[in-house]
Amino acid sequence: MSDVKSSSPPLGILSLASMIRKYGYEVKVMDAHAEGYGISAILSEIEDFDPDIVGITAMTVMISAAAEIAKAIKDHSPQVTTILGGVHVTAEPITTLERYPQFDYAVIGEGEVVFTEFLERLRTHGEPKSVQSLVWKEGGKINVNQRRAFFKGLDEFPPPAFDLVPNLFNHYRLSVFGTRKFKSVGLVTSRGCTGKCTFCDLGVVGRGYRANSAKYLIELMKDVYEKYGVTDFLFYDDLFVGSRPRLQEVCEMIINEKLPFTWSCCARVDFIHVDMLKLMKQAGCWMIEYGIESGCQRIIDSMRKNITKEKIRETINATYDAGIVTKGNFIFGNPGETHDSIKESIDFACSIKLNYAQHTFLQPLPGSELYETA
Repeated sequence: MSDVKSSSPPLGILSLASMIRKYGYEVKVMDAHAEGYGISAILSEIEDFDPDIVGITAMTVMISAAAEIAKAIKDHSPQVTTILGGVHVTAEPITTLERYPQFDYAVIGEGEVVFTEFLERLRTHGEPKSVQSLVWKEGGKINVNQRRAFFKGLDEFPPPAFDLVPNLFNHYRLSVFGTRKFKSVGLVTSRGCTGKCTFCDLGVVGRGYRANSAKYLIELMKDVYEKYGVTDFLFYDDLFVGSRPRLQEVCEMIINEKLPFTWSCCARVDFIHVDMLKLMKQAGCWMIEYGIESGCQRIIDSMRKNITKEKIRETINATYDAGIVTKGNFIFGNPGETHDSIKESIDFACSIKLNYAQHTFLQPLPGSELYETA
């Protein structure tokens, strides 16, 4: 039986590492999942590198594992400062640090600027507890500092430090549904989403929309191509197509410079301009993954997707007709779901021009409106 599990380099950690390295810090990235490390191997790496600070990121499903690692590190090397980041602690900062005292600090929201400022305060023997977006403990009390505003100038951030992880193609395998070639790399080139879906937590990146410029993106793709031979890219952005002018400029630069790139992306059906699909196809876009969620209008409305089945059908069919592979993501189990609405979703998926349909079960995520409802 084949092993079809997919994994991707930790882009958030690599962006953070790249930023603090820019300020002169010595950085080591441990991707325990990719390298198959258990606790003992992690502790061995910690002993060899002898860091002052260990940063750990965790989504909700991994928070207990992250806490186990942090506890092992504190037990083994109590002098090491541990700091947590990621979507879970951003949504639940106080309860997370109360439940897991092995974390000395936490960062909520975007980490590049906050973590760098935290390190700079420590290096100059300053007071890190005043750093915005920092969570810290004192006298048994958890303190959450004022949230730093979302950083708009994404082009000021250096590109992810891919050189700090193991061999990209020996240790990582992107999803076969999102890649076209063996040498593929995932990228995030924008942050935030303007949608108001009840199931989504955008606490780290916000509900606005910010993006790298087209020039920055093309230079990044060219750099990855020259260093690693990558010609296929999977854009993980929640809303890669969020800016029509940027999308058009990216496509035109790829075409005009005759770059040998293929790529896939995620999109909302209401952000796709039908007349852009031909240009996207010409620029190497071979698949678009759409968040459809349901084929029942009642459920779609309860999720606050603000789209209609007619719009879904129009966009999916136009994408397929443009020669671009279509993938639709659906969620089963939204409040109000019934056997009839599930069947309606399945029938709807079969009635539109989808190459692939993926169905998952609803998970209320901390930070989402649905979590509060649940």
